[in-house]
Amino acid sequence: MAAVRAALTDAGVAEDAIQTTGFNIYPEYDYSGQERELLGYRAAHTLRVEVAPDRAGEVIDLAVGAGASEIRGVAFTLTDEKRAELREEALTRAVDSAKADADAVASASGLTVAGVHTATVGGSASPGPYPVAYAEDAARASSGSTELSPGPVTVSATVQMVYEAE
Repeated sequence: MAAVRAALTDAGVAEDAIQTTGFNIYPEYDYSGQERELLGYRAAHTLRVEVAPDRAGEVIDLAVGAGASEIRGVAFTLTDEKRAELREEALTRAVDSAKADADAVASASGLTVAGVHTATVGGSASPGPYPVAYAEDAARASSGSTELSPGPVTVSATVQMVYEAE
């Protein structure tokens, strides 16, 4: 694990972008005889590494080249700042749409919208599809460079508006 961390930091990955997300030690047994025989113990140390999407393949290659034996998944998402910006835009669009609908319904009823009584906000950001790289054989995985293509990331917002009409 020290070699993997060193390879990543030497390549410019910030130390705070490399986090341990799991550590397990469990026994391995041989069940081929009449009684199980303890062969030893296996340790699994799981890291989460956050980098820009254009560096994801490079980071996988670096980790495998430094001794990582499994790469279990890649997820593309948004920065907190971009997510907040897009959510604000989605909320604005949702409120504009709700107001247009309320105006149309009020007009059809011979009324006008006088104001907002209540508003409830919901929504989410979805990372979209997860490209997954998985390798048990490090030599096989390191035989070429890893190329990943991020899928779309969506941000949605919903509003439930109750208007006052007169």
